[in-house]
Amino acid sequence: MDDLLDLGPAEEVVSIRGKTLLVRGVPSKGIIAILRRFPDLASAIEGGTSDVEKLAALVMAIGGDVIVAIIVAGLGKSGEKAYEDKAETLPAGDQFSLILATLRTSFPNGLASLAADIRAMRGASDAQPAASATRSRKRSST
Repeated sequence: MDDLLDLGPAEEVVSIRGKTLLVRGVPSKGIIAILRRFPDLASAIEGGTSDVEKLAALVMAIGGDVIVAIIVAGLGKSGEKAYEDKAETLPAGDQFSLILATLRTSFPNGLASLAADIRAMRGASDAQPAASATRSRKRSST
C-alpha cells in the first residue's frame, strides 16, 4: 500500500509561444480562496453540462477576472497582482490552454464529477457521488 507522502504534485507542462510553464493542481485551500473572492462561482459549477460548457458559463456569469484568478492559482502565484495583470493580457487561446491545464490537474475527474460530489456533500437526493466506494482487502491466512 502506498503512503500519502509518496504522492507527487499533480502537474502539467504547457507550452505557449516557445515558453514552458508548469501548471499545478490547485489545492482545496486555493479553491476556497477563489470561491470566497468569486461567490457566484460555486453556483456556476453545479449542474450537468460538460467541462467546456461550464467554463463558458463561468466566463459569462462572472467575467474574465475569475479566469485570471484560476490561471494564476494554477501557476502557484495566487493573488499576486503582477501575475494577474500579465495573465489578463494573454490572448484568449493562451488563457484557455492554461485554465484547462489548471482544471485537469485540480479536478482530474472533471467539473461534472466535482458538481456531483458537492451535491452529495450537501445531501441532495439526486446526487450520485463520483468517487468510487472504498474496498477493504481480505487478510491473507498465511
